[in-house]
Amino acid sequence: MDEEKNNVKKVENVSKNENEINKEINNENTGKEINTNTDVDKNSNPTTNDNTENKDNKDKKCLIIGAGLGRTGTNSLKLALEILGYNPCYHMKELYRNPNPLDFWERVYSKGKYSWKELFDKYQATTDNPTCEFWEEILKEYPNSKIILTTRNPESWLKSCRETIFYPRHNPPFGIRFLKKLPFLWRMETFFDNMHKMFGTDFSDEALIKIFNNWNKQVEEKCPKEKLLKFEVKEGWKPLCDFLEKDIPNVNFPNVNDSNEFRSMLNALNVFGYVFFISFVGLLGGIGYYCKRRFFSNWSLPFGFVVKEKK
Repeated sequence: MDEEKNNVKKVENVSKNENEINKEINNENTGKEINTNTDVDKNSNPTTNDNTENKDNKDKKCLIIGAGLGRTGTNSLKLALEILGYNPCYHMKELYRNPNPLDFWERVYSKGKYSWKELFDKYQATTDNPTCEFWEEILKEYPNSKIILTTRNPESWLKSCRETIFYPRHNPPFGIRFLKKLPFLWRMETFFDNMHKMFGTDFSDEALIKIFNNWNKQVEEKCPKEKLLKFEVKEGWKPLCDFLEKDIPNVNFPNVNDSNEFRSMLNALNVFGYVFFISFVGLLGGIGYYCKRRFFSNWSLPFGFVVKEKK
C-alpha cells in the first residue's frame, strides 16, 4: 500500500514538472501553483494564486530578442529561430500581413500606456525593426531573455537599405508618392515616419554608416555579455545553436536574400499607384462631364467653346 502511494506521488511530481515547463514555453495559465521558496496558504483565494502565477510565468519567459537593425539578415534569423522552436518569431513582415498592431505601435512611439506583453504573449522571439529599437525595454520586461545582434559589413548594409527600405522613403517614384497621400494609408505612413527617425535627417553615406556603427557599439556596451551574441548570418548554425544551447538541425541554415522580393513589391505598388491615379482622374473627369451636360449645358467650356442645350 505504501509503495502504491509513493508511485502516485512520483507520478504527481513528474506531472507538475511537465506542467511548469509547458507553462513557461506556451505561457498558458493551467491554474496550478508553481513551486517557490515561499509557502502559500492552501486556503488562500484561488483567483489570487492564478494571477500571481500567471505574472510569474510571463516574467520568466525567455524571449530571443534581435537587436540588429533591418537589412542585417533579420529575416534569415527569424526563419532560423523558428526552425529551432522559437515559433512564431515577430518581424516587420508581420505588420504587412496584419496591420492591426498599429494601435500598439502608435502608443509606443507616442510614449502612451503600453506593455510589451500585449505583443509578446503570442511570440517566442523577435527580430528586425521596429522591435530592435526597444530591445532594452523588452529585456527589462523579460529579464531572462537573450539578445542577438545581427550585423554585416557597413557598406553592404547601406547599399541594401538604399535599394529597399530607404527607397520608398527618400526617393519614391510617382505612383508610391501618390499612394502615400491617400487618407487610409496615413496611419501606416506615420508609423514609418516614426520608425525611421532613428536614422536622423542626414542621409549621406557617412552619416548613415556612422549611425549603423554607433548602434552596434551601443548594444555591445549596454547588453550584459552573457546574454549577447554578435552574429552574422553567414556564420550559419553553430554559433547560434551554441548560444541558445540547441542541437544543430539537419537542414541548411536559411540564408535568404529578400531584396529582390522587396523591390518587386515596391514596383507593384508603384504600378498600382499609377493605375489608381489615372482611374481617379478619369472618374473625376467623367463626373465633371456628366454634371456639365446634365446641369450646366449652356455654360462655356475653356477656349471659347460653348455647349448648346439640345432642343
